[in-house]
Formats: sequence, C-alpha cells, structure tokens
Amino acid sequence: MLCQVCKKHPATVHLTEIIEGEKREIHLCEVCAHKQGMSPFTPSSFLSQLVEPKPSKEGEAADVTCPGCGLTYSGFRQGGRLGCSECYKVFEEGLGQLLERIHGGTQHIGRVPKRAGSSLAREREIIDLKRELSRVIQREEYERAAEIRDRLRELEAGSGED
Repeated sequence: MLCQVCKKHPATVHLTEIIEGEKREIHLCEVCAHKQGMSPFTPSSFLSQLVEPKPSKEGEAADVTCPGCGLTYSGFRQGGRLGCSECYKVFEEGLGQLLERIHGGTQHIGRVPKRAGSSLAREREIIDLKRELSRVIQREEYERAAEIRDRLRELEAGSGED
C-alpha cells in the first residue's frame, strides 16, 4: 500500500480515527507522517515514554548496571528488553513502577499454571479470604468472619490442602 499523501513510498504509519461513529483510515509513509507531526510507534519508543529513570537516594537518576549481563537501566529504557534473569532483581523498583503503569497493578490475577502447583492457588485463596474477611467484618457478619478466620489459619499453617 502506498502513502496517501506522496503516493511514492510504502505506507508504514496507519492511523484509524473514529469520529461520531464514522471510521476514517489514513496510511502514510514515515516521511509524510513526520511532516504531519506524527512519530511512528515502536515498542521501544512506547516503553521509553512509560519508564522513568530509577531515582537514587540523592534524587538523581541512577544508572544502575546489572552485574549478570552489564545492561544499564538506561539501556533497558532505550531497547525495551532485559539482558538476563538477574536484571529483574537489579531493576526491580523501576520494573514494578512500569508494570503498574501499563497493567494497573503488579499482582497476577489470571489463571494459575498447572506446573506452579498448589502453593500459588493457596496464596491466591489466602488473599481472597483476607479481602472477604474485611468485607464481612464491615457488614458485621461475625459468624461468617469466624469461619473465614479459621480457614485462613489452616491455610497459613500449611494444612489447608483439601
């Protein structure tokens, strides 16, 4: 597909607008898109806009380096990829902030993989029971609260496997 403006170069920027229920598509080459003030979307440009540098204790942007692979935090921000498993620990604070911004939270609430075993299911049940306990206490349902408390004690003691 050719650019709709210059009709010379292949269209690489595709914009879809829906205004009052009417759909309009624009297909531009990178040069024409740049002339119109649009910058092409890339995953690394998206990540670099979301990720802020990890602040140091002095309040300056710290350029932390992973001892496992040598990747710096600014390198991660530019490339959008981590270098090794050690990076997750080294850049933990910045990654947590990033995940929270992208997903709205850092707690997985989807399906639990079978290979994770019953420990994840138990942890999830404990979290759910604590939430429910707070709700029933607010509604002053003390008998139900006692049942939930007992179940929590069983699970936290490790004997909650049915």
